[in-house]
Order: sequence, then structure tokens, then C-alpha cells
Amino acid sequence: MSDGSMMGAGVQADTRSRASSRRMGKPSAPAATSVQLVSVIESQIIPQLLAADRPAAPGKARFGSNGIRSSFTDINRDDIAEFTHLLLQNNMSAIGSLIDLWRAKGTSVETIYLELLTGAARYLGELWGDDDCNFCEVGLAIWRIQQVMYDLRPAFFAEGAAVTPSGYRLLLAPMALEQHTLGLMMTAEFFRRDGWDVSSELPIDNAALSEAVSREHIDLLGLSVSSEAALEHLPEVLAAVRKASRNPNLVVMVGGWMFVNDPNKATTVGADFCVGSVTDALIRGERFVTKACYGDRVTL
Repeated sequence: MSDGSMMGAGVQADTRSRASSRRMGKPSAPAATSVQLVSVIESQIIPQLLAADRPAAPGKARFGSNGIRSSFTDINRDDIAEFTHLLLQNNMSAIGSLIDLWRAKGTSVETIYLELLTGAARYLGELWGDDDCNFCEVGLAIWRIQQVMYDLRPAFFAEGAAVTPSGYRLLLAPMALEQHTLGLMMTAEFFRRDGWDVSSELPIDNAALSEAVSREHIDLLGLSVSSEAALEHLPEVLAAVRKASRNPNLVVMVGGWMFVNDPNKATTVGADFCVGSVTDALIRGERFVTKACYGDRVTL
């Protein structure tokens, strides 16, 4: 559940087909690269990037009526392309200098997170889809994006106003054996800065989610769902989670490309709502949890 999540099943199916034919025509990966790593990156991480939400044509420059960029803090597609190629080159020194330059111009860390880092993730998906980089390059570039987030973390929290802890607890997790964590990592940072107590889980099976909510009181469970197979099992997983939950009023939000064109699908699988961005998750997460705690006194 990043500040983007999803596109459409047609794109994902086309991507899988392209990936499969590409693998058949190339020699096997180096011995140091495990089959599991290849499977995780190609079947889970890369489709998640290609399924990224694209609000307001992200990655493209925003212009005013006079054709001039509205401010120095806007990040356009050229900026994203430059940053992405530095990621692929593993030029962390140049990446640091570029980010320092944007921050000196007044670009907030939040903007860097939501426009630059998520834009780079989408652009990596485009490059991979066009056969301009391979799965190992994409996987390493995603790791470097996470490193940039880690380096910017103190500044990100310093930007936020001092908040009183909300008292609410959030558990973030992908569905079992789905390893993509970039969006979850970013979502966690925003919720923490907003005063939430956040924990995460990488379940090895679906039963692990039920065990996680049974160990401690969780107000909001955020699940990232990136495959049709996971969606198929979601109703039974959420039924078991609610039954095991220490909190009888547990709220469940979901994110994933399957929900983009049909947000109502979230309730049919047993979730309370779906989200397509970090900001959407923050706003609706607090509203739903407050409603669960205080009932009719709160309007969604």
C-alpha cells in the first residue's frame, strides 16, 4: 500500500507473459541468484511496480497556465528518470547530492517520498516491461530506494508537527509469501509520524496473520494483496483473522491492483475498505478505527 498501488489485470497478465518468454530465450541466472529470488522479484515485486496508481499523471511535469512549472519543489519525469538511472548505476553519492539539491530548493522529504521514490518505482517497472533492465537490476534498485528512505527518515519525522500518540495500533503485512515491502515500509513511516504504534509481519503462511492479531490488540490491519491467488484466499484468511483477533472491533484495510477498478470488492472479501495511496490510508484508517471505537458518535 504505497502512495500508489495498482493498475489492471490486463497489464499484469501481459507482463507475466513477456517475462516468461524472456526467460525462455535467455541463459539461466547466475548460480548466486536463487530461484526463489527470481520468483519473488518477477512474480511479486515487479508486477506491484507496474500496477502503481498514477494520480494526476505522475512523473510528468505540472505546469501553470503560463506553461511554467509551478514551483521548484515539483518533481517531473526527467527528474525521476535521472534519479532512477542513478539507482540502476548504484551511484549513491550522486543520489545523495541530487536529493540535497532538491531539499535546498525547498522540496519536502514527504514530496521526495511520494513523488520521487514512488515515481522511480513506477519507472523501474516501465524499464523492465520494455526489456531495458533485468529482474536483478530492478531488485537492487528497489533495495537502494529503501536505503534512501532509511537515510531520510530523521528528516521525514522532523518535518511532521509534534503529535500526541493516537493510542491506535497498526499491523502491516503482505499476504503470505508475498515479499514486496517497499510500499508497506513507506506506509508505516507515515502512520508512525501521525502518532500510530506500527508493527509489521512477513507471514510464511496465512495462519501467521491470525496468530499475529491474537498476540496483541490491533486496531487496524493493513494487507497488501498483489496476486489473484492471494485474492482467492483472502475471504477465508480474513474470516480466520477476525475470529482470532484480540480486538473484536478490528478494522481491515487492503491495497492492491485488483481493487482499483472495483473498490467494492474489498467488502466482498471481508475487508472494511481499500486504499490507493498513503494519504488515503491515513485519513480513512483513522476514521474507520475511530468509528469502530466510538460507534455512532463518529461519521465516516
